[in-house]
Amino acid sequence: MALTRRRPSPVVVVTVLSVVIGFVAGQASAVLDNQTGQVTVFWGWHKDEGSLREAYDSGMYTMVVMSFLNVYGNGRYHLDLSGHPLDAIGGDIKHCQQVGVPLSLSVRSNHSLPTNQSALDLFDHLWNAYLAGTKNGVRRPFGDARLDGVDLFLEPGTPMEHCWYSLCL
Repeated sequence: MALTRRRPSPVVVVTVLSVVIGFVAGQASAVLDNQTGQVTVFWGWHKDEGSLREAYDSGMYTMVVMSFLNVYGNGRYHLDLSGHPLDAIGGDIKHCQQVGVPLSLSVRSNHSLPTNQSALDLFDHLWNAYLAGTKNGVRRPFGDARLDGVDLFLEPGTPMEHCWYSLCL
């Protein structure tokens, strides 16, 4: 009798994603209690904006969203940080997390995810490449640094297939 590895059901994926989002939101609210002037910034759009560490050390932001991981469908992803050198970002992430400011990655797509499997593949990629996953063979662009969460940045007019909804839940 051969054992096969089954993919988690969409219900399991939604449940895990909800727990991760709830944990990140809880951490962020605990860090930000009793603060005013809370500002979130999208970082990574322009090389001349300075390093991630500089953004955190400025004291201006209570959360930073790195932009963007572009999703092209069919398992094709491209991390676009507008010329920022990736080799320094892992250390910057760890430095910033020691300060207690949450950091997430914005996922952008002008494409729908045509199937539930596409949504599961995206979740698997995000978990193993940027969050707490440890799957062998998955490239982690920031080394062993783990991001605190994911932001889904959907362009106006993005086809909202059922798969995006399952990721959003």
